[in-house]
Amino acid sequence: MSTRIVAIVLVLAMVAGTLIFTLAGIEPAKTADNSSANSNVVFKLPSGATEAEAQQSDAPGKIDYSAIPDVIAEIDGVPLKKDIYVRALKSVEKQITASGGLSQDNINQVVKSVLANILNTETLITKAKKVGVSASEKDVETALAGIKKRFPDEAAYQKQLSDTGLTEKDVKTNIVNNLCVRALLEKEVISKVKVDPAEVKKYYDTNQAQFDKGERVRASHILVKFDPHATTDKERAVAKAKIEDIQKKLKEGADFAELAKKESDDTGSAVRGGDLGFFQRGAMVPPFETAAFKAKPGEITDIVESQFGYHIIKVFEKKSSGLVPFEEAKKEIETQLKRKLMNNEVRGYVEQVKKELKFKQLI
Repeated sequence: MSTRIVAIVLVLAMVAGTLIFTLAGIEPAKTADNSSANSNVVFKLPSGATEAEAQQSDAPGKIDYSAIPDVIAEIDGVPLKKDIYVRALKSVEKQITASGGLSQDNINQVVKSVLANILNTETLITKAKKVGVSASEKDVETALAGIKKRFPDEAAYQKQLSDTGLTEKDVKTNIVNNLCVRALLEKEVISKVKVDPAEVKKYYDTNQAQFDKGERVRASHILVKFDPHATTDKERAVAKAKIEDIQKKLKEGADFAELAKKESDDTGSAVRGGDLGFFQRGAMVPPFETAAFKAKPGEITDIVESQFGYHIIKVFEKKSSGLVPFEEAKKEIETQLKRKLMNNEVRGYVEQVKKELKFKQLI
C-alpha cells in the first residue's frame, strides 16, 4: 500500500467524524485536478517509511484494541476516555482492510500517528474552550455543506454516518472543534509567522533546479464528480446531464468562474472560480492533461471524462519550458517557507499548552 493510500485512509477516518489535527508533515488533500480539495489534512507515513516498506504484507497486521486503557490521557485534570481513539482506529482499520491491508510495522506507525494527532487536537480543543474561542453557526453550516458535497447524495452521506455510528450532531460537534482549533492557532501562532524576504531570494538562488520547469499551462475547470467503478448508469446519466447543462450555459455566454463557484464539485478550486494555476505535464490525469495542453489560450474545451468525473476546462495561458522567474516563483517559495516555520511554531505551541494544562499521556 502506498503512502498515498495511507493518507486517504486517515482522511476518510476524519471525514467519518473523527477530528484529527496534524502538526507536521502536512499537505492539502489533492483532488483529481491536483488542487486542494478541502481544509482537511493528509497524514503520511512517518519519515523513513518507503514505498517498498508500505506494500501489503503476506500476513496483514492487526490493531490490538485490548492494549488500549479506558483513559488514554488527562488534560487540565479531565480524563480523556478511549472512545474517540477507538472510533478513529476502527474507521482507519475498515479502510485499510478494504485497501488490502498493511504490514504490522506500518499498522503500528499508523496507530501511533492517529494517537498523537488525537492527543494534540484534544489539547488544543481544551485550550480553545478555556480562552473562549467559538465558531459561528454560519461557518459550521458552510463546513457541513462542504462535507456533504463530497458524497453523491444525501442517502450516501447518511449511510456513511450509519456505518460509522455517528449522528449529524456528532459531525457538527467535530466541525465546531475543528474551527475553534484553527481560530486559536491563527491567533496565537499562524498570524505571527513571518518570512524574511531575504530568505525567499536565498532559497530561489540555491534551488534553481526546482524552478527549471517544463511546458506549463494555466487553466480553470468545472468538475461534476462520479465514481466510474461504483456509479450506476443512472447516476452517471445524471452527472452527464448536469455537465451538459453547464456546457450549454457557457455557450450562451455565462461566466466560467461564476459557474465554477456554483456548480463545480472540486470545492478546492471552486472558491477560486475553478482556477488551478499553472501545472506541467504529468501533474494531471491523462485525459485532463491532453485536453488542457491541446487547447489554445482563451479556449474552453469540450466535455472531458476522467476517472474522477466530467470536466470542462478553460485555458488561460501557456508557458514554454525554462527557468521560472523569481517574481513568479516568489509566492510559492514564501508559502513553502511559511509552512515549515508554521509547523515548527505549532509544535512548540502545543508543547507549551500541554505544560500549561498539566497534560498526562496514559497510554
